[in-house]
Amino acid sequence: MRRPTLSRGALAASVALALATRPVLGGSAPVPYARAIEQSRAMLDEVLQLYPGTAVAVAVGNDIVWSTAFGYADVERHRAVSRATQFRVYEAAMPLTAAVMARLSDEGRLDLDAPIQRYLPFLIDANAPISSRQLAAHLSGARDFADDEDVAAPCASAREACRRLPARLFVRPAGLSYTPSRPGYVLLSAVLESASGRTFSDLLAETVASPSGMASTMVDDPRRFLPGRTQFYERGWFGLLGAARPVDTSCRWGAGGLVSTTSDLVRFGAALVNGDIVKRETLEAMFTPQKTRGGTETGYGLGWHVDRDARGRRYVWHGGRGVGGRAAIVIVPHARLVTVMLSNIEGERLDEHARRIAAFFLESVEASGGPPDMLRASGPPGKPDPPFAYRALPAPGE
Repeated sequence: MRRPTLSRGALAASVALALATRPVLGGSAPVPYARAIEQSRAMLDEVLQLYPGTAVAVAVGNDIVWSTAFGYADVERHRAVSRATQFRVYEAAMPLTAAVMARLSDEGRLDLDAPIQRYLPFLIDANAPISSRQLAAHLSGARDFADDEDVAAPCASAREACRRLPARLFVRPAGLSYTPSRPGYVLLSAVLESASGRTFSDLLAETVASPSGMASTMVDDPRRFLPGRTQFYERGWFGLLGAARPVDTSCRWGAGGLVSTTSDLVRFGAALVNGDIVKRETLEAMFTPQKTRGGTETGYGLGWHVDRDARGRRYVWHGGRGVGGRAAIVIVPHARLVTVMLSNIEGERLDEHARRIAAFFLESVEASGGPPDMLRASGPPGKPDPPFAYRALPAPGE
C-alpha cells in the first residue's frame, strides 16, 4: 500500500477545509453551552493542525451536549472523521479495565486484595504476593515495557498474552512506589478472565459496554475489518505526515489494546458517575488517590489520575498515546461532566486540550445550575461555588 505524505501546508489546508465544512454533529448546541462550544472551537482552530483527524464529545449528566469532528479518518481519500470513527485509545483503556475489575468485585466474583497468584497460578516472576488492587493502582512493582518490548501478537486471550510478558517484570517490592506499568494491566486483564471464566472482550461487553450503551469499543485486531476504524498516521522527516508503521496492539487487551469512539467513551464516563456500572462507594475508591506503603499519596486511584484544580475541585482523567493514536478522557465527578478527545496521530498536548474544554463546559454547567441532582463540591449552603480554575499543566511525559 502506498504511504501517503502531506506537507505541513497541505495538511493545514486540508484541516482548515474540514473545520470550515464539518458541522457540529447532532444538531444545534444547547443554549447553556453555546459559549463553551464557541470557546472550545476557537481553541481547537489554533491547535488542530497537529492532528490529521480529531473527534471531541462532551456529556453533562445523561446528555451528550456537544459532539463534533475535525479533519480526516483517511487523509489520502478525504474520508472525514465522524463521531462513529474508531480510534486507538492506548492507555485510556485502563479506566475501562479498572471498571470491569470493580464490577466483578461488587458482584463478589473477584477479591481485590487476594494475591493474583490465586487466579494466575502459573505466574512465577513475582517473588511476593501482589493484589489486583495494586495492579490497578500501579503499585505492584511491575516495570513498564521497554522501547523494543511488547506482547507478541496474535494471542487468543489475555491469559495467553500474560504468559508472553517479558521476563523479570517485577523490579521492586509491591507498594513501595507508583510506577505506571502496561504489563501490569495485561496481568490484570488476565486476572479478570481467570476470575470470571470469560474472555476479556466478553467481560468488557457484559460489565461496562452494555450498561453504558457502548457499541463500538473493542479489541483493536488489525486482522479484523472494521469499517469505522480510522487510518493511523505519524510524522517523519521535516514534519511530513505519512501512514503509521504497522503495529499490532491486540494482545495488550485492557492495558491499551482497544479502539473506541468519543460517543462510547462519554457514555462510559456518564454511566460510571451515574452509578450504572459500580456501586457509589466503589466509585469513590476508584476516584481516591492510593497510597504507598509509606503513606504517600500517588495521585492515581484505581484506573484514574486524580487531580484538583486551583480551587481544590477534584477531577479525574486518563490519557493514552502510541503509534497512530492519542486519547484523553476527563471527568469532573461533582458536575457529572465528561470530556473526551481522540486523534489518529501521536500528537502533543491532547490531554491538556481536553482539560481546557472541560473547564469551558464546567463554567457553563455552573452558570446554568448544572444537572438537577448535581452535587456541590464544597462551601456552605447558599454560598455560590467559585468558578472552575483550570491549571494549564502539561501531562506527565510531555
